[in-house]
Amino acid sequence: MKILKLILAIVLVLGLYFIVNNKNEETKTSQTSQKIKISVYDGDTSSLLLYAKELGYFKNYNLDVELLYSRSGKVAMDKLIERESLYSIQTEFVTVKNSFKNKNFTILASLAEGDINSMLAFKASGIYEAEDIINKKVGVSIGTATEFYMGVFLEQHNLNLEDIQIINVPVKKRYEVMENREVDALFAWDPYIFNLKKMYKDELNYFPMPVGFSFYFVLTANKEFHNSNPEISRKILSALRDAEIYKDKNPKMFSKFIQDKFNLEDDYLDYTLKGHNYELTLPYSLSIIMDKQASWLIKNNLVDGKDFDFSNNIDKKPLQDVNFEAVTLIE
Repeated sequence: MKILKLILAIVLVLGLYFIVNNKNEETKTSQTSQKIKISVYDGDTSSLLLYAKELGYFKNYNLDVELLYSRSGKVAMDKLIERESLYSIQTEFVTVKNSFKNKNFTILASLAEGDINSMLAFKASGIYEAEDIINKKVGVSIGTATEFYMGVFLEQHNLNLEDIQIINVPVKKRYEVMENREVDALFAWDPYIFNLKKMYKDELNYFPMPVGFSFYFVLTANKEFHNSNPEISRKILSALRDAEIYKDKNPKMFSKFIQDKFNLEDDYLDYTLKGHNYELTLPYSLSIIMDKQASWLIKNNLVDGKDFDFSNNIDKKPLQDVNFEAVTLIE
């Protein structure tokens, strides 16, 4: 009888052990975070996503987000296309240009709208009016938003791409080509424009972009991954929405985050905040600018292909699920 009781006790203990162990394993599984790599431009235009990471909001949705930093949105999207990351953020122009050679991505939202592109020209090169850049060496980072804004600038002044000598300047060499006077003028975005104006003071003339030509900084996903894991995209957008709400309630803290993150002087912080609008949206105007960019690329034979349909590269539903009012884009 004692032996039977002992056996029953052992069975009971083993049973409880397996039940507890299974529950622990289930808990561990449920707590395992989904690892996601997002390639980002290492600049203040990316601040909303960086803020969500800083506040730990991705973790709230069981996401382990690793950020891959790049010098430009173009390089960030290159990493997405090359499958180094599953998501990226870059300007809509970078996205449009890539769409002619790669269809495996989906735009989910815009994280920022900005107006920080312009042109600087050396007075020593005789450039005082827009038309003075004819036959001059004009630097631009091909494949980035500045390429399109250069085209807009030229068209605004009745000029063509053939009227200038285009010099492809990698983002990391912008200061170098100006120092060595390898170009007569340079199209760029801030903080490069802001810093160059300080460095060369009275040596440069400043040419702003025409009013109404802001860019959008879009969150893009690998289409195959997104279609198979729409809940991951929704979680990322939810974390961004949480960061947006917190930002709106605590604007001074958001400004302080940007300043500390990028080690900005007070004058540049005020300057850049005026040039950006950090909102999680899919606006109607995004489709308009993308169509214009596609038409410009086709017209100037800068891409292979004669057709562009942005609706094939946008999924509105995840953002609509997170914040329906943020989506005004019409397909």
